[in-house]
Amino acid sequence: MESVVSSTTKDMKLNPSTPSPERPSNLMKIPLIRRTRCDSCSENVLSSTTTTPGIIAESRDPPETYGTRRTRTESTAGKIVENLHEGIVKYFCRSRGFGFITPNKPINDNKEFFMHISDIEGEYVPRRDDQVKFKVCPIPPRFEKFQAVQVRIINFTPEVHHKWDVPETPEELQEEEDAVNAAQHYDV
Repeated sequence: MESVVSSTTKDMKLNPSTPSPERPSNLMKIPLIRRTRCDSCSENVLSSTTTTPGIIAESRDPPETYGTRRTRTESTAGKIVENLHEGIVKYFCRSRGFGFITPNKPINDNKEFFMHISDIEGEYVPRRDDQVKFKVCPIPPRFEKFQAVQVRIINFTPEVHHKWDVPETPEELQEEEDAVNAAQHYDV
């Protein structure tokens, strides 16, 4: 995705007729497809986002680096903050293997925490708006950002919740794709 952004940025600098960053919202949206691989299960997945030239989509992509339960070193695991926090699942994509939690109270100035599928405890797949309890762990190598670990659902939404061993239905896959496509767009 960096090459798309940099080439768009270059075009904007070279072409004076390119509109300013305050672009109208009716510009054509371009689908971006990129291949990602889950560190915990090594599954290769194609993910797509939609963006406008010069504008990057909040594509619900995981941070560039994060630690899965399986790959977390003992020293990093030792940095897990023991306090339990509560929050709401903002987004979770089972097929992509990650999601985000919005804490009830901001923690370390973070309004949102990344959660990896390997850090979800329990037999049910979380859904949007489920209430969860979790701990936080700093993300290496700089340990400046945090991710949610030891995530447990404490209050389910009224929607049907499936166990992990039940395959995803086409409707659930479409729901996940719609959530990714509905992500807000931000200026570069």
